[in-house]
Amino acid sequence: YNTLVYHFRGEKVKLEKSWEKLPLYLWEDDDEILMQGFTNTYTWDCGFYLQAIGKDAIDPDLKPLALKTRKFLLDNQVMTELKNPFKYHRLPRAGGWTFSYLDNGWVVSDCTAEAVKALLETEGLGDEPLSDERIKKAISFIMLLQGKDGGWTSVDKAIGSPKLEWFNAANVFVDIMVDHSYVECTASIIQCFVQIKHSRPHLFTSEMENAMERAVKYLLKSQYKDGSWEALWGLCFTYGICFVVEGLTMYGMSKDHQAIQRACTYLWSKQKEDGGWGEAQESALARHYIQADASVVDQTAWCILALLNGGYAEDPRLIKAIDWLIGQQLENGDWPVQPMSGLFYKTTMVSYRNYKRYFSLLALKKYRQELNHKIA
Repeated sequence: YNTLVYHFRGEKVKLEKSWEKLPLYLWEDDDEILMQGFTNTYTWDCGFYLQAIGKDAIDPDLKPLALKTRKFLLDNQVMTELKNPFKYHRLPRAGGWTFSYLDNGWVVSDCTAEAVKALLETEGLGDEPLSDERIKKAISFIMLLQGKDGGWTSVDKAIGSPKLEWFNAANVFVDIMVDHSYVECTASIIQCFVQIKHSRPHLFTSEMENAMERAVKYLLKSQYKDGSWEALWGLCFTYGICFVVEGLTMYGMSKDHQAIQRACTYLWSKQKEDGGWGEAQESALARHYIQADASVVDQTAWCILALLNGGYAEDPRLIKAIDWLIGQQLENGDWPVQPMSGLFYKTTMVSYRNYKRYFSLLALKKYRQELNHKIA
């Protein structure tokens, strides 16, 4: 749209710059035309890849990759404010991370949380650490986005009446007029604050503790009667339960808490005969779980993570899921192309091609840790 505007305005320099960037969004690939809904997913992916590497980053084979990934994240934290943000109804942004990279400029709550988690988990490699000043700026940005209900939004404060949605002129997206609290964003930020509390206790404040308490109440209130949580940035119930259960257990909630066990019972009820899980894309519109025809790698990894956090490391059903996940891995170490599991505003499926990789690694790593803990 901007490119068209520059064309009709006759703004030649801006038109040329905009035209050069169009391949980032639209290109031909084999027998199809692909459209990228955002510049890229670099920050989001790098955060989870680093977490998947985790403490193994000291391994000589992994350290170079970890150092490059850490440098990318450190280089792409937004540290400057817009010249006149309020003119454009923008919040302060310094300290946050975007979904893609620095030039994008739109900082996101859970992208910031996952980047901080990744950098803190992989410290000690001899490179530049995540400084206290950077962490404090990240905390300040995150705290801006907590809503009155205790949950966290994605990119903006939850202001304005939900009735503004009546003026939604989009034909495809739902609930886009004002930002809302999301269980997955809220759970990511709880995890981030707990990580800061452990890694940088001198930066952890009573305000952060109070914010987490409110967030936990929001999550418990948001749980459905059947035990599930519904996410809106990933499909839907497997994604939501994965993030929330980890957030609650990291916060210190007992694995035996009824909310966690109800969620685990819900997941067990959806496990397929082969040991995996597969939630159909139609779940997003139906707003309830619909079984896919086949198990899906990243969704199975999400469920494994949730159930490990729920205390089921030695359950035969969990071991069957692990075996299925390992059995899907290809000879070159990758996993096959999977159905789309990303979601955008309840209606639009998004292909995250790296989900099958780093979420599988996270699930297998956590399973290994649980086994080692049992042996110890």
